[in-house]
Amino acid sequence: MKKTAHTNTHSLSGLEGLGQADALESSRIMGVLLSLAGEVFVLKAEVKRLQYALKKSNHLNEAELLEVEQSKDFGEWFKQEQQVFGETLMRPFVSPDDVDNVSHLMRNDK
Repeated sequence: MKKTAHTNTHSLSGLEGLGQADALESSRIMGVLLSLAGEVFVLKAEVKRLQYALKKSNHLNEAELLEVEQSKDFGEWFKQEQQVFGETLMRPFVSPDDVDNVSHLMRNDK
């Protein structure tokens, strides 16, 4: 891993020391975060809507949900899903793509 020119620390992103584009990058990241937060909200609403519909039609109640949550099958699925999620989330930081670092082309150090 390369050390940054401005500090003696290792660079994970290769984006340290960027010039005037910093505000644009921050805005773009904020946009991504807001989009993801919106998706989480929509998914939570969908799950709640399905829960209400299943309860109203007497196909599901709170005790049955708790029973499924504590089942071996769900526990195994959840553990595997949690592992895959964690690995996928951290992959860019622990196993970055093997490409040239071109961040120097974006700097205003000229």
